[in-house]
Amino acid sequence: MSVSDYAERCAEDTPSFSDFLTASQVSAITGLGLTTLDQYRQRWKRGRPLGPAFVRHGRHVFYPRQAVDAWLQQKLEG
Repeated sequence: MSVSDYAERCAEDTPSFSDFLTASQVSAITGLGLTTLDQYRQRWKRGRPLGPAFVRHGRHVFYPRQAVDAWLQQKLEG
């Protein structure tokens, strides 16, 4: 496998930054405050998930767009 083939194959499997949202973006989409999102993340740490799934990169928090969409859909249905 050539280097360019390998790079192309890896790029297909690697999510882009457009697949993730910041807490501010999620706040704007959901109408939840930043403090509320922070409290939801604290519940995830304690094993009682509330709010959309998130990932940390250092001290930065990102929400996968699919997780936010799924969480919103669940709230609309339930």
